[in-house]
Amino acid sequence: MKKVQSPRVFIVLAAILMWAFLISKSLSIDFNQHQRYRTAIVELQEKDATFNQDILKFRYELFNSYDSLVNSFTAQKTIQQHLQEIPSFIDAREQRQIQNILATQAELLKRKENLSERFKSQNAALKNSLRYLPSLIAEIKETSSEQKWFVPLKTTLNSLLYDILLYNLTASEDLKPLIKAQIGKLSEMKDQYKISEEQFSINLTISHTIIILNNKPQVDELTNQILNIPIAQQAKTLETAYENFYEKAIKTANIYRLFAYILSLVLLGGISYLIIKKFSEANHKITVLNERLKAENLRMGAEIEFTRRLQKMILPKDHELSQIPELEIAGFMEPADEVGGDYYDVLTNNGAAKIGIGDVTGHGLESGVLMLMLQTAIRTLQESNETDPVRFMDVLNRTIYKNVERMNTDKNLTLVLLDYYQGQLNISGQHEETVVVRSSGEVERVDTMDLGFPIGLDAEIANFIAQAQVQLYSGDVAVLYTDGITEAEDINGVQYGMERLCEVVKRYRLSSATEIQEAVIRDLRHHIGVQKVFDDITLLVLKQK
Repeated sequence: MKKVQSPRVFIVLAAILMWAFLISKSLSIDFNQHQRYRTAIVELQEKDATFNQDILKFRYELFNSYDSLVNSFTAQKTIQQHLQEIPSFIDAREQRQIQNILATQAELLKRKENLSERFKSQNAALKNSLRYLPSLIAEIKETSSEQKWFVPLKTTLNSLLYDILLYNLTASEDLKPLIKAQIGKLSEMKDQYKISEEQFSINLTISHTIIILNNKPQVDELTNQILNIPIAQQAKTLETAYENFYEKAIKTANIYRLFAYILSLVLLGGISYLIIKKFSEANHKITVLNERLKAENLRMGAEIEFTRRLQKMILPKDHELSQIPELEIAGFMEPADEVGGDYYDVLTNNGAAKIGIGDVTGHGLESGVLMLMLQTAIRTLQESNETDPVRFMDVLNRTIYKNVERMNTDKNLTLVLLDYYQGQLNISGQHEETVVVRSSGEVERVDTMDLGFPIGLDAEIANFIAQAQVQLYSGDVAVLYTDGITEAEDINGVQYGMERLCEVVKRYRLSSATEIQEAVIRDLRHHIGVQKVFDDITLLVLKQK
């Protein structure tokens, strides 16, 4: 009897051990480990993109500190170290492939760092001359002299400054011969009229100009070399390889899981009671978790619905839009998600109106909440009779900035505010262009880039606030919009664009504001077709009666 039972016990124990082995293999995927590794790859791509943006900023803007570049390299090296910790569920052969990709990535990063050091050195010299040359020429221009050569000297310096600044901003070398000719002309004038350096710093001016001519092509070449180093492509290669290996590991784990299930069925006859009991407990836990998840989903759905309804409730009503007798106003807003991040409002007071439109980065619940904060802050400042555009924007920005800090989010927004009174529009804030179509059909586009700064991005923006004025006459149309209109794509990825928007408004300019708004939205929907809408769509049409 014992001889019969011993093989059975051995078979049962072997089956249990095999079952345990299969289960352990099926659970070998550490999803937290996978998520951390996947996030590190994405962060590496984002850091490289941000670094490239910073290089362009340092090339074309007069920044003094290169701390962001140093910090970016430090961050990328740290991420590289983290990526060396390859998830354990990736097998040894595939880990070696990932290590080879990482080694190439490290070489590219080192090359980019070396080029960046050269860029900083060359760019510093270039920027120094670009800062000093205008002030040097300005000092000469502000000097008065009765000498007959003084006016030609000022004219030549003006032309030189214009051409050298334009040369710095263009990739073409076409201006170089002209600038060299101007240098030669300055030298001839200096020699011909015996102009001393104590009178006018012509030699110093020429020296700085030559530095710019010599350094600018080198800086441009270094910039192109840095931007063309394929770190992003290599990171994409790493991402693709890792995702393939991860999918393979998932499939392998699923195979082990399948065999474990089959073996479980074989063992079911001997341990049916325990299995049923375990399944019963597991089902109970799943039921509890599902109920919790259902309740959480209901709660979140209610919060989103409440926020969406609140957004609709605070939009200006038709009777508010008609309170300015000489101005027709028509508005339209459609979020891409349940809760949008676009903003528009019309606040009227004694024949005047403050008209605003903005676009929070992204969309969804966070963006929608920020939009509600913005509307409340603008309404509060309007009711407090704050009329100065700089103070208005400054207080509004600090309010939103501190709330964004408290929310621990990176959201910010573009915003333009129009103060209307008796046909005059005073425009302030940075957003999309304001389109004005005159009754004659002439189209004017007001660029707001230099009228403000993104709200919530920095604590102090008062120095960036400016104002532009536009006078509306009878039949003139002004159009405000968010980039959800101009950047809307059809099924082929072609954007709707500014030109098409202006053309539709021009075509329907003799219609009412509501009819113009409907015509634009109708044309936009025809352009989008069956393509998914990825961004909020907001349009505001003003027409002077």
